[in-house]
Amino acid sequence: MHRLTALKGSRLAVCSAAGSLLLYRQVYADSARLRSDSDRWEDTTKLTLGAVVSLRMATPCSFDTFHAGNGRATGFVVDMERGLILTNRHVVGAGPIEGEAIFQNNEVVPVTPVYSDPVHDFGILSFDPSLVKYHKLSQLELCPDAAEIGTEIRVIGSDAGEKISVNTGILADLEREAPRYGMNTYNDFNTFYFKAASSTTGGSSGSPVIDVNGSVVALNAGGKVGTAAGFYLPLNSVERAIRLIQQDKPVSRGTLQTVWHHVPFEELRRLGLAEQMEQQIRAQNGSETGMLAVSEVVPGGPADGVLQPGDVLLEILGQSVTRFDRIEEWLDSNVGSSINIRVCRAGQEMELELTVDDLHRISPSEFLSFGGAVVNPLSYQQARNRSLQVGAPYVAHSGFLLRQAAVPDGSIITAINYKRTPDLATLREVLEQFDPNADLVITYMHPSNRHTERTTSTPKGARMWFEDAVYRRKLGARAWMGQSWHAEPLQFNPGEPDAVEEEPAQPKAVQHKLEVQGSVEERVGPSLVTVDFGRPFPIDGLTRCWLTNQCCWLTDQCCWLTAVSYTHLTLPTKRIV
Repeated sequence: MHRLTALKGSRLAVCSAAGSLLLYRQVYADSARLRSDSDRWEDTTKLTLGAVVSLRMATPCSFDTFHAGNGRATGFVVDMERGLILTNRHVVGAGPIEGEAIFQNNEVVPVTPVYSDPVHDFGILSFDPSLVKYHKLSQLELCPDAAEIGTEIRVIGSDAGEKISVNTGILADLEREAPRYGMNTYNDFNTFYFKAASSTTGGSSGSPVIDVNGSVVALNAGGKVGTAAGFYLPLNSVERAIRLIQQDKPVSRGTLQTVWHHVPFEELRRLGLAEQMEQQIRAQNGSETGMLAVSEVVPGGPADGVLQPGDVLLEILGQSVTRFDRIEEWLDSNVGSSINIRVCRAGQEMELELTVDDLHRISPSEFLSFGGAVVNPLSYQQARNRSLQVGAPYVAHSGFLLRQAAVPDGSIITAINYKRTPDLATLREVLEQFDPNADLVITYMHPSNRHTERTTSTPKGARMWFEDAVYRRKLGARAWMGQSWHAEPLQFNPGEPDAVEEEPAQPKAVQHKLEVQGSVEERVGPSLVTVDFGRPFPIDGLTRCWLTNQCCWLTDQCCWLTAVSYTHLTLPTKRIV
């Protein structure tokens, strides 16, 4: 018995020792693999840094959904021979912009916008490679198909405004709905987004999302405030645009002015999708989880009155389409042509014919500037945000003239002096009919209250401080040119006071004499007037555009502004309001 026990004990000891050895080998192998992965990430990060740049961008004026100002972001070189840098659309903007790229050795080169996608959040900048004297240029390769759930990633860029930061994460979702950033701003749509907990913040926009092999699997675009969630744009559309630019070809972009959502099968059944169709789609792609359905139709677009929210897309030109990238391929390759699509509407299959519109045509490429205001055609982005028709005169910045008339930013000008202005060309024609010093009666509508039009007027001479001009983007480039729309420089009337007929002398009113008996109100009240005045632009440290102050009447020729000590002024009595 003792021998048996001893034998059992020895076997247990041997087994224990063997198990420890196997465990040690496993731990050693895991440790070696971890060291190997760590070394690979170290090498990959070092190689990637050479292609990543910090961007400083300045927007000189408001345009569309973008406001004037400065910002920091990230980009990375995708073609070092042509000098192409990939970043976000909300960095490149849609209107005039100036920028510069800063390499890791602090060399600075100017950048020029080459392409800004009308819908998706990517844009392309260019720089002159010959201006980079000391930094060794490198470029990153795009690999759209390398993204998988569970892929470990690094987001390398100017996170939080720093020169360079490296954020880690693991791809957790490849079919997230495109993030929505607000009602009156730029939003991406008609695409999936990737998601990971990378904790990226401001300044990291446009950063490359790389895997351990150094391949770019996505483009960092945004995040959710108060969380670690980061959102990344897939690269299918990006890769196509870069390829066409490298071939000196235009980047065609088609649209039905329709917003599609990817809807799961369970909800599609409630929309009337037949079980047979679901089985057919699942048989074609076992991993498919849903199909595309119409979410919004923009008024006035090619699908207006043809498609309806809730229509489930079955086929385009006889081909089954269930993904965003597939429908985009069909639209981009058929701009200006008619296509046949088949949809399921409330259980009934329907064949429809639609004409594919040009996305670049409905993206604004000009604006008017008058009285300090900036007015551009309503873009597809804003039309989609507010369910309005594309092309109406949109007030990107009210400026001095429209602000005096209390017309807020984001308004739609519907008439000038009771003449309708459905588009920018008509608005310019109407403005040219009136003298620059004339009063303007402006009728406008704000999208937040779209069923109510308001009428207001501008004071005489409010346009005199600014030249009327039209700005257009050059054909085939992102540079802007501006010129006055008048054949000759405007001759503004400075608004001299009208001559006043002499009147018989009248005895001075008793209230002008300080010796009047009574309360302070009785003595001072008759000498007070209210003066409203505005500055067309900041000057000499004074930045407030509007002031309303009380003035005390001192003489028959001037008054003294008493409310704000640093703006004491003497004004002719005839200018007092």
